Amino acid sequence: MTETVKIRAWGNSQGIIIPQKVMTTVQWHKNDPLELITSPEGSILLRKKFVHKSFEERVAAYHEQIQTINYDFGEPKGKEYF
Repeated sequence: MTETVKIRAWGNSQGIIIPQKVMTTVQWHKNDPLELITSPEGSILLRKKFVHKSFEERVAAYHEQIQTINYDFGEPKGKEYF
Protein backbone atom coordinates (compact mmCIF):
# COMPACT_ATOMS: atom_id res chain seq x y z
CA MET A 1 0.00 0.00 0.00
CA THR A 2 1.33 3.43 -0.92
CA GLU A 3 -0.07 6.68 0.48
CA THR A 4 1.15 10.22 -0.16
CA VAL A 5 1.19 12.51 2.88
CA LYS A 6 2.70 15.95 3.56
CA ILE A 7 4.87 17.09 6.44
CA ARG A 8 2.99 19.81 8.34
CA ALA A 9 3.80 22.14 11.18
CA TRP A 10 2.70 20.81 14.56
CA GLY A 11 3.56 23.27 17.32
CA ASN A 12 7.36 23.58 17.37
CA SER A 13 7.72 20.27 15.51
CA GLN A 14 6.56 18.72 12.25
CA GLY A 15 4.26 15.78 11.73
CA ILE A 16 2.28 13.71 9.29
CA ILE A 17 -1.29 12.49 9.46
CA ILE A 18 -1.62 8.71 9.13
CA PRO A 19 -4.82 7.93 7.19
CA GLN A 20 -7.40 5.72 8.93
CA LYS A 21 -7.12 3.17 6.11
CA VAL A 22 -3.44 2.72 6.92
CA MET A 23 -4.12 2.58 10.68
CA THR A 24 -6.65 -0.19 10.09
CA THR A 25 -4.34 -2.11 7.74
CA VAL A 26 -1.43 -2.17 10.21
CA GLN A 27 -3.75 -2.58 13.23
CA TRP A 28 -2.56 0.55 15.03
CA HIS A 29 -4.71 2.46 17.46
CA LYS A 30 -4.69 5.93 18.97
CA ASN A 31 -1.92 6.29 21.58
CA ASP A 32 -0.09 3.08 20.55
CA PRO A 33 3.65 3.45 21.28
CA LEU A 34 5.74 3.41 18.09
CA GLU A 35 9.44 3.03 17.40
CA LEU A 36 10.88 5.52 14.89
CA ILE A 37 13.94 4.13 13.11
CA THR A 38 15.97 6.26 10.71
CA SER A 39 18.50 5.24 8.08
CA PRO A 40 21.40 7.21 6.58
CA GLU A 41 19.68 6.93 3.18
CA GLY A 42 16.83 9.17 4.38
CA SER A 43 14.23 6.52 5.16
CA ILE A 44 12.06 6.36 8.26
CA LEU A 45 10.55 3.16 9.58
CA LEU A 46 7.67 3.31 12.06
CA ARG A 47 6.85 0.13 13.89
CA LYS A 48 4.54 -0.66 16.77
CA LYS A 49 6.61 -1.04 19.92
CA PHE A 50 6.29 -4.36 21.72
CA VAL A 51 5.01 -3.76 25.24
CA HIS A 52 5.20 -6.53 27.81
CA LYS A 53 1.90 -7.05 29.58
CA SER A 54 1.78 -7.68 33.30
CA PHE A 55 0.45 -10.95 34.61
CA GLU A 56 -2.72 -9.17 35.71
CA GLU A 57 -3.24 -7.70 32.21
CA ARG A 58 -2.77 -11.13 30.63
CA VAL A 59 -5.27 -12.74 33.04
CA ALA A 60 -7.82 -9.97 32.38
CA ALA A 61 -7.45 -10.42 28.60
CA TYR A 62 -7.82 -14.20 28.99
CA HIS A 63 -11.02 -13.84 31.02
CA GLU A 64 -12.48 -11.58 28.32
CA GLN A 65 -12.03 -14.41 25.80
CA ILE A 66 -13.67 -17.14 27.91
CA GLN A 67 -17.28 -17.84 27.15
CA THR A 68 -19.52 -19.62 29.62
CA ILE A 69 -20.83 -22.83 28.12
CA ASN A 70 -23.89 -24.48 29.63
CA TYR A 71 -24.40 -28.12 28.76
CA ASP A 72 -27.82 -29.72 28.87
CA PHE A 73 -27.48 -33.42 29.56
CA GLY A 74 -31.22 -33.94 29.92
CA GLU A 75 -33.06 -35.28 32.94
CA PRO A 76 -31.21 -37.60 35.39
CA LYS A 77 -31.71 -41.28 34.49
CA GLY A 78 -30.43 -42.85 37.68
CA LYS A 79 -29.10 -41.73 41.07
CA GLU A 80 -26.89 -38.91 39.71
CA TYR A 81 -27.59 -35.45 41.07
CA PHE A 82 -26.73 -32.12 39.42
